[in-house]
Amino acid sequence: CPMALDTPGIHFGPKKRVKLAACCMILNESKDSVFLVRRSASASIFPTCWVCPGGHVDPGELCPEAAAREALEESGLTVDSATLEPVAMWESGFPTQLKGRGDQLRSHHAVVFYSATVAAAATRRVV
Repeated sequence: CPMALDTPGIHFGPKKRVKLAACCMILNESKDSVFLVRRSASASIFPTCWVCPGGHVDPGELCPEAAAREALEESGLTVDSATLEPVAMWESGFPTQLKGRGDQLRSHHAVVFYSATVAAAATRRVV
């Protein structure tokens, strides 16, 4: 984990541990569309952005289970955690830029992305 290395002038603050998150890239049967959800305007990070449903992995929960749970919670779509395919992992630090000595990284996440396919009838296009 590159951000876990000691870097001169960058401090991790009181919450030094990396938080694990899982996201579900939900594709339709023909795999030509991805289902996205829009973040709230009041979200502290990336407000109003379109994203794949996802969130924190609960203690004792497996990453694919978290991705399936978050997909259901955020989109209402049911995906089978046993059929999820890992696609990518993304490391996220916030704030995204540390400008001076003594700046602190307030959050540090490792996000695992999984792909899932759902029947076209299960999704609807939102414009």
